[in-house]
Amino acid sequence: MREGVIIARGYTNTPGCDHAEAMALRQVHGDLRDASAFVTLEPCSFHGRTPSCAKALVQRRIGRVFVGILDPHPRNQGAGIDILRAAGIPVLTGILEDEVRHDLAPYLFGKNTRDATTE
Repeated sequence: MREGVIIARGYTNTPGCDHAEAMALRQVHGDLRDASAFVTLEPCSFHGRTPSCAKALVQRRIGRVFVGILDPHPRNQGAGIDILRAAGIPVLTGILEDEVRHDLAPYLFGKNTRDATTE
């Protein structure tokens, strides 16, 4: 988002394909110091089947990041936030946390949305 206008959107694709951040970053050019990223799930910190989204946001010089929930993946759990903050990017977590946790529960915590509140 730049000056209150959505400039790109993304969503996580099937395993091995782009995460939401990578999809959105491909839609805009140049550095993004004057833009904010709003993400439901903490950007990934590690290179697995896809490159690190946190590092991609740093490379593109995103201005700030608003995060719904931290990624419960054992290799992440705050590490993506740490990468962003170490690069001097302001990060605010917990944006619409209850709603995000409920919506992502089937994907992150199993089929039962109740599991999301006990993790």
